[in-house]
Amino acid sequence: MNRVMEDVARDATQLPRQQRLALARFLLELDAAPSTEAVDNDWDAEIRDRVQAVQSGQAKALPYAEVLARIDQRFGP
Repeated sequence: MNRVMEDVARDATQLPRQQRLALARFLLELDAAPSTEAVDNDWDAEIRDRVQAVQSGQAKALPYAEVLARIDQRFGP
């Protein structure tokens, strides 16, 4: 552990219990996955973009049977 980490760890151990827990929660939330609402919003935007691309002719839809055939061809039955 480098010097800065040692100092931070030492200082953190000297905090009152509630402050240590608040610090731990803060640090865990820094690396937490995005909230479900954020993920849902991202998916909604992706779906809208794909629908718009198909409707405008920028992308073409494939028949379901062709999609399955391509999957089987690529990954096997």
